[in-house]
Amino acid sequence: MSLREFFALHRQELLLACNSESNAETEIAQRARELCELLDEPPDTDRRSSRHSDGTALAGHDPGIKRVRASIERLVRRSRTPVLFLGEVGTGKRRAARLLHASTYPDGELFELINDQQLPLLERRLAVLRVPSSALAIGGLSVYVHELGDTSRAVQAALAKLLREHGINCRLMASSQEPLAHACREGFLRSDLAIAFSATVELPSLRERLAALPELIQELSSPARPPLVFSEAALHVLKDHAWPGNLIELSRLVERLQWLDRVGSIEPEHLTELGHRRSGAVLKLTPRGIDLADLERQLLLQALQLTDNNRTRAARLLGLTRDQIRYRLTKFGLELGPEEDRAAE
Repeated sequence: MSLREFFALHRQELLLACNSESNAETEIAQRARELCELLDEPPDTDRRSSRHSDGTALAGHDPGIKRVRASIERLVRRSRTPVLFLGEVGTGKRRAARLLHASTYPDGELFELINDQQLPLLERRLAVLRVPSSALAIGGLSVYVHELGDTSRAVQAALAKLLREHGINCRLMASSQEPLAHACREGFLRSDLAIAFSATVELPSLRERLAALPELIQELSSPARPPLVFSEAALHVLKDHAWPGNLIELSRLVERLQWLDRVGSIEPEHLTELGHRRSGAVLKLTPRGIDLADLERQLLLQALQLTDNNRTRAARLLGLTRDQIRYRLTKFGLELGPEEDRAAE
């Protein structure tokens, strides 16, 4: 009997043991909690397997996304090769990683490593993975790391150790907004990790996929709400937009439009929030002048909003360094907490 079959058979008893106050300190309760964690079952865990995630396929038939699919198909056969997903904020790096995992290990688990606190849980999963007869070892494990260049030294040490371990059915995947050589030069990333992640899948920006906008909008739309219909003028506005937030920005726009109280098709007046244009000047200086400090503050706020308050990514959007971002946060009284600084992509 496999580990998952055992859990399915005794699921209720295990969950009761986890939640029972009288058994909280017993060995059986501890083992039950560990088993629940290993299988991503409640309580207090999210199921992260790609088999239970919506939208693992990458929509569109444009050349850029076709290249991504072709790269993923080639990497499926190299199941232990570490893979780096490279692209701007919101281009679908996590979604591509889920697709690669589901294609490589359809019966395996996907573990998303976000911070140091998850390292003990990862080690427990690896301990099970080292048992050849366990369901996890047979199914395989994918470990996905958000923004490899921004990870702590503890996470990087754990990844380097895992890369040296042979004979286990495990693949490392990571994301980055820029080539890892940049993070190495700045001292943020170990050089051995940069070398290990030699297989790269580059995700195109939404600006390169404008022909796929109708398909992407359809994929991102909620089936519970009326479908979106755009006038020709509105489609022109969408295609002339710079999309600095890529699919994340498009997803938020689609969600807002679907809940908009309107009659008929989407018109340009429904898209006034789209302020970045690919062509022409972003703004025009009038004879009355402009408040440059206010403009700087607005751009800083937009960059933080598009990156979920991550200073490193906001700095990249604005062409600044992290120190310059910190200075401006203090200057405008917008200092963020440390937990916000490391928000996931």
